[in-house]
Amino acid sequence: MSTAILPNNPRFSAWAVGALVNKTSTNLASSVTSLLTSTLEAISQIFQVCIIDAPPQRSQICLTVIGAADFLIIPAEASVKGYGSLVRTLDLLSGLRDVGATNAEILGILPFRDRWFNTQAQESRAAVDGMCDEVGEKLVLPSIRESERYKQAINKRITL
Repeated sequence: MSTAILPNNPRFSAWAVGALVNKTSTNLASSVTSLLTSTLEAISQIFQVCIIDAPPQRSQICLTVIGAADFLIIPAEASVKGYGSLVRTLDLLSGLRDVGATNAEILGILPFRDRWFNTQAQESRAAVDGMCDEVGEKLVLPSIRESERYKQAINKRITL
């Protein structure tokens, strides 16, 4: 079983589906995806789960990871921008499924940079609610809150 974590980024877009349908791109994507899939199958006797964190960009690497994945966890920033990016990523995934380039199922949407000030910020709440509307509440995982304490700890290279 292979698994991929798909970074969510506004640079992902439906143009990738069009490029994938192009004969040259399709052949390249298919052969590279087949190579990754066969590699993952070869190590499946050793590892039950393989998590691939592909870079958040429109690239052959991302399309290959999506094509070889069984399941996807899609990070999405808890903001208007993040919600829009999630919608474009879901459109890309749908297009890739339509042309037979992937059978990956969404394991979950992971909201991050969820801002709270005693209560959840209005923009964050609206974005997470929109995510629930897009994929259903069951697929939206508990969010990762934005925290100044965590940022400070990372910058100072200390643990909390």
